[in-house]
Amino acid sequence: MVMHIVTSCIALIGHWTLGLLALGAMSQPLPQDQSVHEWSFEFDEPTLTQDLNTWAAGQPLVETAVGTARLRDLTVDLRDEQLVLRGTVNAAWLTAPVDLAASASTESGRLLVQVHDAHVNGFDLPQHMRWQLEQQLQDQVDRSLWEYKVVVRSVRVGDGRLVLRGSRQ
Repeated sequence: MVMHIVTSCIALIGHWTLGLLALGAMSQPLPQDQSVHEWSFEFDEPTLTQDLNTWAAGQPLVETAVGTARLRDLTVDLRDEQLVLRGTVNAAWLTAPVDLAASASTESGRLLVQVHDAHVNGFDLPQHMRWQLEQQLQDQVDRSLWEYKVVVRSVRVGDGRLVLRGSRQ
């Protein structure tokens, strides 16, 4: 049962976090001073934290083995080429801290996601679960970018900022 709770919590984090980043980036208007096809987006920690908490609060509760679950009190840190998400998951009567560390890179116009660490209540998520989470995140990012016909040329994470550059096809 504990592994089911862990899986549900991490799935919540994964689905909400990078899905929000990808969708948020693609829904921003293109700057007028650039060509129609080129774009650049910059996000800072306070904006991502606020947007992520607002978005998470509006999401339906997720069913787990112990009852419904919701992420709360989320914070985003953008340092040393890593995106670190911290927060709390409330599932029925249980409350546990959660965190996730991921990096992003580009390859052949794709934004690639790699999950380095994930914890629930201080316990490491097993490697196979981190890989599964990484696959879910990658699928979400790929769907979002494909929908908007976006090619990502570069990504930079650091100094409290996430910067994406690319073009529309």
